[in-house]
Amino acid sequence: MLTARFNCIFCWFCASVIGLRAELGTISDSCSLSPAVETVIQLQHQRFVHNNHADVCIISTNNSTLDQTHPTVKALFISNYPTKFVTEKPIVSDIRIEPKLASIVLLDATGWEQFPVQQFTHQFSVNPCHFIDARFIVLVTRSCFSNDRRNVIQFLNDQGILNYAIIPMPSSASVPVHNISVYTENRFSNETIFVQLGDLHNLHRIYPNKLTNFHGYTVFMEIIRDDFPYIRSYIKGYYSGVIQLSLNYFKMQFLNLSFYYIDPNFKSNQPEVQFGLITQQDDFQQQIVFREMTGMCLVCPEKIHRYFSARLMIPFSIEFSILLGTMIICCTLLRLLFPGLFRFDPLCFILFGAYRTACNHNLYTQLLLFLFAILSFFLAKAYNSQILSLISFRKIHTRSNTIDEFMQSDYMVLAYQNQRSQFIEDILGTKLLSPEDVHRLSGKFGVNIHHYYCSLQTCCDAFELSSIYAQEKSHPIYTVKEKLVSDIFRFQFVANSPFATVWKRYFGWINDAGLWNHEIQYVLNFMRVSLKAPTPPLSEVLFTFEYLMTVWQLLAIGWMISFAVFFIEYFSVWKIFTNNRYK
Repeated sequence: MLTARFNCIFCWFCASVIGLRAELGTISDSCSLSPAVETVIQLQHQRFVHNNHADVCIISTNNSTLDQTHPTVKALFISNYPTKFVTEKPIVSDIRIEPKLASIVLLDATGWEQFPVQQFTHQFSVNPCHFIDARFIVLVTRSCFSNDRRNVIQFLNDQGILNYAIIPMPSSASVPVHNISVYTENRFSNETIFVQLGDLHNLHRIYPNKLTNFHGYTVFMEIIRDDFPYIRSYIKGYYSGVIQLSLNYFKMQFLNLSFYYIDPNFKSNQPEVQFGLITQQDDFQQQIVFREMTGMCLVCPEKIHRYFSARLMIPFSIEFSILLGTMIICCTLLRLLFPGLFRFDPLCFILFGAYRTACNHNLYTQLLLFLFAILSFFLAKAYNSQILSLISFRKIHTRSNTIDEFMQSDYMVLAYQNQRSQFIEDILGTKLLSPEDVHRLSGKFGVNIHHYYCSLQTCCDAFELSSIYAQEKSHPIYTVKEKLVSDIFRFQFVANSPFATVWKRYFGWINDAGLWNHEIQYVLNFMRVSLKAPTPPLSEVLFTFEYLMTVWQLLAIGWMISFAVFFIEYFSVWKIFTNNRYK
């Protein structure tokens, strides 16, 4: 009987202890922030966010009460994740080490009735520790959450932070947290989201992807300079080019945003992104680099003048000239030494084919003259073909494609004072005109100096000047394909721009898919078709009057020489006849 009673009392005691422990466990879970914070940390990251590692940065102030009220929160981070602490007093290291940025940030504003905007702004600028797309857990007091929540949201928006959850902290660890609501807001759609802190299954709602729809958000882009074919302003206020086409398709098809292009000379709004900056500025810390290179290129006039006089004065090589001279000497000696065999001048027979006199020569003489005639025939044909090729070929002087080929040409480079540098002088060397020569030639030719000398231009301007629609018919120019100096194109975004992350992702997509190069070719082809004058169907022929001008010149010179010789011979005969008449 006593044993049975003892067993009953023992069972009742064990059940009471187990029930008390379960109740204490339930109370402990309802009063602890750790389960909710751990759930937030373990939420699946967005598939496009590049910082998938869970490095943690804890930013706090000297007034923080988190260690006193909820000591397990920081311990949760420290024990499970690489954690960095940022306080009001930054730690200065003797060795400059690039900081490792965090993907999760605990922003501790406990102990403040009003949100400390100045303190956190200073810490963000002096000691940055996070990616702009990091997840923020903002801990504030209940009074700050109720009375100063707008300032908290405004601070986060000013810093470009989109992924945040604001948690109003209970005053102590004994206060239940299951009835506390976590708050976030979409700055583009103005949607507000509340989730109960104890509702662990719905905590994923506080971090929606806010970059899928910008709800008409306007991005102000400053165009520092026109760069063909990327961006060009032919009419004030209206831009066209590859960037404009890509962004138009990008904004309409995906993100529901708009772009406003700003002229740097007439700034009306603070730009969020800039294009055309040569150097990186402190205010624009995010950048997207183009995959294709730019820089400085050489623009040269194409030499279309055909200097036939020099070629006609020295038409043959030394060996061939010796052969031709030998043939002339032999013909002259044969006429002088054997007047009986060669009754007529053999040279005239060879050059002009006096076949009617062949019957007056014996067989051996006819064979010799026939061989000379065949030789002169083929020589004349070869000479005529070379002359015709010089007349008909459009490009007598080959274009230089590399800097080495350019250095071997006879071109000289015109460079103004702001373009001259030691690097340029080392590359071009003697090809670079001196400042005195530039000043003298500028006074001599004026704006037409570029028709005679090469010049340094940015590659975008060089390609535009040498494109089909910008060519002058009388003075065509071309661009040396190899760049003289290489540089990069880039978009530069302000440090707190939320648009930079999503544009970087889409910019990589359109490059990988080949759409970017397709847009470049589309713009080039469009400008060629719309701006190039229609070509007459009979203009693309082998010979035109312009190409055959040299033939007419040769004929005119030949006729002038013939008339001069004729008149000289006529006056000589007339003089001889006159003298004989009066004798």
